[in-house]
Amino acid sequence: AGSYSDWLLSLLLCAPEGEPLRAIAQCGALPLDEADPNPWLVQVHGADEGAETEASEQSEAAEDREAPIAFDPALLSWQYPYEAFTRIPAKQTATAWKGRILDEELDEDAPSASERSTRSLRQPEFRKASHGLSAAEQGTATHLLLQYLDFSGGSVSSQLADLVKDGYLTEQQAAAVNASNVERLLASPIADEIRAAQSVYREYPFSILVDASEADPALPGGEEILLQGVVDCFFETEEGLVVVDFKTDHIRDDSALRARVRHYEPQLAAYSLALGRIFEKKIARRVLYFLSTGTAVEVTPGAGRA
Repeated sequence: AGSYSDWLLSLLLCAPEGEPLRAIAQCGALPLDEADPNPWLVQVHGADEGAETEASEQSEAAEDREAPIAFDPALLSWQYPYEAFTRIPAKQTATAWKGRILDEELDEDAPSASERSTRSLRQPEFRKASHGLSAAEQGTATHLLLQYLDFSGGSVSSQLADLVKDGYLTEQQAAAVNASNVERLLASPIADEIRAAQSVYREYPFSILVDASEADPALPGGEEILLQGVVDCFFETEEGLVVVDFKTDHIRDDSALRARVRHYEPQLAAYSLALGRIFEKKIARRVLYFLSTGTAVEVTPGAGRA
């Protein structure tokens, strides 16, 4: 056979339904395969059929062009009823509720999206070796440690060494972590609560559908968006869930601390909304813990967008 069509036509010539092909081929009588349980549909089309169809379509198009269309001035004042929803994405991250454009959960030391016109590219490994990790990468290393940190285990330095040995952190990442800040966290009251809790969740990912008005109060209700995020830590108490978010921001004074708390309030609101619906439990408390100062701030539930 010179092509697949040769195989197909040889088969169809022996099919009972292939009489139109046998007439064209003038092959005479052939042994027919009467045992085939699946009947074929064989149709022969002439080359001029397409030209006739095209001519008919062109004629209809010419008639349409000749038909006059009355102008309706109301068309100029028509407004798309869902225009407000075109300004928000169908999927949002919890960090976006802080007002940041990109999901920069681990980029807390980097400039905000409004302070830069383009997103910084990830630096190559050879540059890291000579220039060290960026502020964002240092934050990433710290969050990796917090993800695997044993609150009842040994010293932070020994845990860092174990994480490097097991391949969870590189030596450069371990060296970039401020171990004294984490040691201070382990000695804090919030760490005592985490150790005493029966159920503790860390780096908990979620995806839920929420009404668009919950993402932006200016939007009408009735349309849903997908809200996604990763909660640093939360644990269960008799009063309900306690949500804890660890931050690596550099805090200079009380004024800067209050500004960062206001900045992160909507993010905690998103976490609380998601966890409350997923676990069907009350959110008892929401805590921001700033590692650079060892400060734990209780965030009042019901805070709006910053």
